[in-house]
Amino acid sequence: MNRYPLWLNVLVLGILMLGLLLALPNIYGSINAVQLAEIDGKPFAEDRVERVVQVLESSDLTPDAAYLQDGRVVVTFTDVEVQTAAGELLRNRFASDSNVAITLAPDLPAWVRNMGLSPMSLGLDLRGGVYFLLEVDMETAIESRLQTYEQDFSEVLLDAGLRRQVRVDGTVVTVRLQSAADMETARDIINDADSQLIILDGADGRSLRVMMSDIQIRERQDFAIEQNITTLRSRVDQLGVAEPLVQRQGVNRIVVQLPGVQDPNQLNELLTATATLEFRMVDTA
Repeated sequence: MNRYPLWLNVLVLGILMLGLLLALPNIYGSINAVQLAEIDGKPFAEDRVERVVQVLESSDLTPDAAYLQDGRVVVTFTDVEVQTAAGELLRNRFASDSNVAITLAPDLPAWVRNMGLSPMSLGLDLRGGVYFLLEVDMETAIESRLQTYEQDFSEVLLDAGLRRQVRVDGTVVTVRLQSAADMETARDIINDADSQLIILDGADGRSLRVMMSDIQIRERQDFAIEQNITTLRSRVDQLGVAEPLVQRQGVNRIVVQLPGVQDPNQLNELLTATATLEFRMVDTA
C-alpha cells in the first residue's frame, strides 16, 4: 500500500521524467560536422543554411543534416572524407564572411534539438580535439614600453628647455644631459611623468639611468597576457566551436583547448595571423 500522498508521487515521477529528458541527448554520441560562423560574430539567417546545402549538393557532398544552432550553420556527415572535402569547399566558397571549422557535433534527432536540449560538455580528454600552448614574448613587450618611455622623456625634457640625448640600452633608458647642473631638474621631470620608475645617476656625472620597477614589469606582463587572452578568445569564438578554453598558464604562456576540433592547421593559421597584433605590449597611458 502506498503511504505517500498522490501529489508527492506525481512530483517524484515528474522529477524523474525531467531528469531522463535532460539526460537523453547523451545517448546519441557525436557525428562529423562542419560549422560556419559569421566573422563579425553576428548570427546567420535561415537562408544561409539553404545556400550551404546548395553549394554542397552541387559538388555531390550531400550532408546528413543541416541546421542553424546559436546563429551558426552546422552540417553533419557520416563519412570523414566527405566531411573534409566539404570543409575545404565551404572554406573556399564562404571565406569572405565566414569562419569554417571541421569539428564534431552532437548527433541529435531534430526533435531533440528543437527542444533546446544538448549533451553534457566533454573536455579534451574525453572528446579529443586541439591543444595549443602559446608563449608571449615578454622581452618584446617590455622593450616596447621602454621605447615609449624613450620618446616621452625626450619630448618632456625638450619642452623644459633641456638639451638631451635619450636612448634605450637593454632594459635601461639612458638620459644624457648637456650639463650636470640639469640632473636634478631632469630627475624631477621624469619622476613627475612616472613616479614608479627607478632613477639612478650615470657614471659620467651628467646622465640618468631609468629602469622599470619590478611592480611595473609584472603589471606590463600581466597586461600583455590579458590583452592576448581577450583577443584569442574573440578569434576562437569566431570558429563557432563549443566548449573552448583559453586561459593563462604560468607567467608568460596561454593554453588554448578546443574539444572536438579536427583541423589543427586552421587554428594554427588563425593564431599565427594574430601574432603580430597580439604578442606585443599595448600602451594605454
